[in-house]
Amino acid sequence: MKACKFLILTLAAALPFGLAACGGGGGGNDAGNPNPAFSTTATLAQAAGATFNAGLALNDTTTVVGTMDGGATPTTLKAVAWTVTPGIAPASPTSNFTLLALPALHGPYGAAYGINNAGAIVGDTVVTASGLIVPAYWTNNTVTAALLPLGLTATQGTAYSLNSAGRIAGEVIDGGVTKAVTWDTSTALAPTLLSTTTPASPTTASSAYFINDNGEIVGELTDAAGTHAVVWRALAGVYGDPIL
Repeated sequence: MKACKFLILTLAAALPFGLAACGGGGGGNDAGNPNPAFSTTATLAQAAGATFNAGLALNDTTTVVGTMDGGATPTTLKAVAWTVTPGIAPASPTSNFTLLALPALHGPYGAAYGINNAGAIVGDTVVTASGLIVPAYWTNNTVTAALLPLGLTATQGTAYSLNSAGRIAGEVIDGGVTKAVTWDTSTALAPTLLSTTTPASPTTASSAYFINDNGEIVGELTDAAGTHAVVWRALAGVYGDPIL
């Protein structure tokens, strides 16, 4: 499980008692050129009374996604998207936020972990009745989330990243084991398990955290030798064994 996600879920119960910051990851293409408009930083807009929010990813049009507490109901974390307008130094950037809508019988918890340049967003939310965390997908920041399929036997999951083609990387929990997966698109009938064959197999857990526009996926897996950073590459559309 991604460390930031674990921290967010842990902090949800601790919000009234004070919070630490949580950094996130995202993708962009700045070609190595500094952006003078961001030489002055600014706190992103937040709900009245909010005490915790975290930007976890952004795209090339400077839409930021993440999670924010509910202000008046501070133990509730909600998925959020910020639209950021760069300022001209020394003026700071400005921003406004949109809380991402969740489907019926889900919530109030939500978090957004990835966004592509088309504005599609992935993350997770909670099933209200059971408390299980399930992967969510928003076509943009004004549309109610759709749920990504878990497969036949998995009970929970999270989507962490998606590329320009709409392929998604994440994890599901199946039989109590976290497994790295990819969804072909948001309309996939089931996720594809990513191979976990390693020299020290058997593997006990794996997660996929980021996918680029070449379809390469990075994440981690744990086997008898420890926990390793890995890369999965698709050859002829099929993902093979991870590269340690």
